[in-house]
Amino acid sequence: MTAYNDFGAPSLRNNSISRIGATLAELKAGNGSVIKTGTLINFTSGQTSGINLKLTVTGSPLGQAEIGADAPAETEAGTVFREKVNCEGGSPLPAGKVHFIDLSGLDPAKRYELVLFASDAAGGEAKPVSFTLWDVSSFENRSDIAPDRVTISGQFNRTTTIETGGNDNAARGDVCRFASIRCGADGDLRVILQPPNGSQLKALMLRKQTPPVLAGKPMIELGEDHAVIRASLADITGGPVQLRWRVANSDSAWQSVALTPDATGALSAQLDSLAVFVDHEFIFVQSTPQGEVTSEPRMIRPQKTGIIYSTGFEP
Repeated sequence: MTAYNDFGAPSLRNNSISRIGATLAELKAGNGSVIKTGTLINFTSGQTSGINLKLTVTGSPLGQAEIGADAPAETEAGTVFREKVNCEGGSPLPAGKVHFIDLSGLDPAKRYELVLFASDAAGGEAKPVSFTLWDVSSFENRSDIAPDRVTISGQFNRTTTIETGGNDNAARGDVCRFASIRCGADGDLRVILQPPNGSQLKALMLRKQTPPVLAGKPMIELGEDHAVIRASLADITGGPVQLRWRVANSDSAWQSVALTPDATGALSAQLDSLAVFVDHEFIFVQSTPQGEVTSEPRMIRPQKTGIIYSTGFEP
């Protein structure tokens, strides 16, 4: 399931995408805060997703207009939102105030990815916006750090700060991305938005994620013609696990070996008689009740650590 929300002006939104957002007029007429609620729309089916969104915007925008371009192609924002959400316009985020996005109706047994996009006009003063994930059991901050543009901070790296001025130009398109989110038993999460100089909130994407096979990156020790691979399972109760490998970029069949984790979920395997100076790829595969789940492919390249040359002379 992948669901989106367009925070842009109603006249600019895509017909297939829900639009929950605050307008300039609503904020100017409000009594301190404007609260808008609705349901995210499943992008594939066009039906309601069962995920509820509440947007709370506080303060007056003081002339901040609903401006901006669509998510630029061939950027992170473009990959997530282009042709799905028209990111022109946006919900103003008044300067110096704290605003909230609340999602409810999440499944505590599932993992989610959440992506947020904000941008404002280039030039003038800086327009940083901080996004802080709150009220969740676990998560990973997967925002891409970029000097002077994107930083990660806070306890457990729960805050991403993006310089949103000019973020809709072709060289930017930075997004705030949280992955492997697990909410509490209440099925809720909150994002706290803090724009010291104001900005425009453009779009949101929420996606259910396939549970990861591994708890982190595998450790690899290469020998001259072998490799020792160690890793840890993310869920030791998820099901049986195999390590599969083959020559990279080939149509050769996968070789495989069944692995048995220890009580902590640690795995270890040694691959012998590997072709030297040849790239090999390997994956971990876990058989779950919902089907096979595969880790990201990794590459190894065994090579000789020393070469003995024959001179033809006896010592």
